[in-house]
Amino acid sequence: MPATKNESRPNRIKYLQSMIEHERTSPVERDAAERALARVRAAQKAAGDSGELQGGATRAGLPIWYGEKYDRRLSVTQIAALIRQDIKLARKLAAEAGPDDGPGTVKLPNPIGDAPKEVTFSVRSRHGSGIDITVQKADPSWAWTTVDRNGYPMKVPTETMRALVVELKSLGNAYNFDGSDISTDYFHKKFYLSLRIESTDGYWGNA
Repeated sequence: MPATKNESRPNRIKYLQSMIEHERTSPVERDAAERALARVRAAQKAAGDSGELQGGATRAGLPIWYGEKYDRRLSVTQIAALIRQDIKLARKLAAEAGPDDGPGTVKLPNPIGDAPKEVTFSVRSRHGSGIDITVQKADPSWAWTTVDRNGYPMKVPTETMRALVVELKSLGNAYNFDGSDISTDYFHKKFYLSLRIESTDGYWGNA
């Protein structure tokens, strides 16, 4: 009996390992695959331990929080390029790898990869101190829902879009650090991360 489509597709961990080991994988894509594999394994560990924060980083009383991929040598422009490559690989994984990570592993969602294929992502650095991620070409019914705010209708991201926003912010802040103290209006970060949603009807909003 021929294999079904899902049976013929490797799980994400095997797919990423294959990319890392294959001699024809470019250095840029190999680096992205290594980051993605570390991210999958860290997320699995966090999902199996309710006492651990997603992403593997915790303040633990320290004055500065560091993302798990933070590297002080990287410029904001370089980080934006890494985020673009991470998003590109997440989309590729959804198209070419299976939906789970192998027997006995925690099944994890892939909000970036599972977004509709017509959706695109823009990642741009801003003035050496900020990174703007934009979700583009989103169908309005997929991106927005309307809620009542004190008798006035207001558009807000759908549950699915909120999950995507959380994933994108988590991906970006993995390269960040934060030593801010909002109680004193003191802000100290590697970069400021903003996220914008643009739908095909021309509506847009920050998330």
